[in-house]
Amino acid sequence: MSYQSWNKEDLIQEIERLKRLNEVLMDEKDQEIKLDYAWAGHLGNWYWDYETNVVTFNDLKVEALGYDISEVPLPVGFQFFTERIHKDDYDYVMQNMRDHLYGKINAYDVEYRIQAKNGDYKYYHDIGKVTKRDENGKPLFLAGIVFDITERRLALQKLEKLNKTLEKLSSTDSLTKLLNHRALYDKLHEIHQQKSNQNMILAMMDLDDFKKINDTYGHLVGDEVLLETAEILKGFTTKLDFVGRYGGEEFLMVQIGKTIEESKIIFEDIRKAVENHFNQKKLPMTISIGFKQKHKESINEWIKCADEALYQAKRNGKNQVVEAN
Repeated sequence: MSYQSWNKEDLIQEIERLKRLNEVLMDEKDQEIKLDYAWAGHLGNWYWDYETNVVTFNDLKVEALGYDISEVPLPVGFQFFTERIHKDDYDYVMQNMRDHLYGKINAYDVEYRIQAKNGDYKYYHDIGKVTKRDENGKPLFLAGIVFDITERRLALQKLEKLNKTLEKLSSTDSLTKLLNHRALYDKLHEIHQQKSNQNMILAMMDLDDFKKINDTYGHLVGDEVLLETAEILKGFTTKLDFVGRYGGEEFLMVQIGKTIEESKIIFEDIRKAVENHFNQKKLPMTISIGFKQKHKESINEWIKCADEALYQAKRNGKNQVVEAN
């Protein structure tokens, strides 16, 4: 840096800045607290002279962003880095820094995305602390360390995505892609614990004489019947409702926020839709449905009541909708 064009006041200010930097570096050496981590992604220490807004840093901090140090205008101010922070992270980062500068928190400690020269974003973990204040508590100098945690964050995101996939698989019936038996119970426990005034109506549904389909047409056709029935049932659910494969050819559906009359109409429409769909395919397939509105029963009692209504529908001749007593 050339000082030939600087006036006396600028030179005095620069001397004070260098003096503050030197004091921090000497303190680090004397107290053997130099931040010399061997962690992967360590980009070195940084020092921010608050008075002059000049940042001193290891070249790795900008080289990791794809810049050659010769491309960086000197002196480097704090905004060189902050203006590259992802817009969704910017306010959080700046608030964290303000809170530390004003003494509200003990240290500046943030993770954020910062844009590289090629437009991609890196993940940085930045830690800093005010090391010198004036007699009024105003910050004069900050020291910190920064890490490139991009690989770790991307690996974490990949793991989270995998976990979500595994969670979905563990709660989904492999054939119909509806909720499986375990997931249905989880959902039932979830709504059972909610203190809601909304009507909740549970229906047990069973394909009539399904074994004959397997015996007559084979299990592949039977699987197609289950898949197509699942699609029909999904078409009669809202965002609040849920439906799943309870087991074999039996399904469980919960309608939420509807009256008994509204739900009964929906269940009748389901019954007709199943019958009409398979009639068109020349398959003798219908569905029987039993349903029960939730009162003060336990989950198992609620299911049992709907199940008894289902078997009443079977005894009545099948292909019917029956409300539990």
